Amino acid sequence: MGKWLVLIIIIWLILGVLRSIRKFKAQMNHDLSDQVEDMVQCQYCKIHLPKKEAISDDNQFYCCHEHHKLHSQSIS
Repeated sequence: MGKWLVLIIIIWLILGVLRSIRKFKAQMNHDLSDQVEDMVQCQYCKIHLPKKEAISDDNQFYCCHEHHKLHSQSIS
């Protein structure tokens, strides 16, 4: 009887550890997907920056207002 009880406890512990590892991996995958951002390139200086930080004009992106202005002047 005692051997069976020990065996059941060991199996229960192993299953608990496996569940914890699975939860941890799922959380890590979720965190990584939250960190991915779209990157764009400034049309003037060619630096890459996150799209949410860029200034956009007619589907072109700039890292700052000055580069937007300078690029607009160079086209004209």
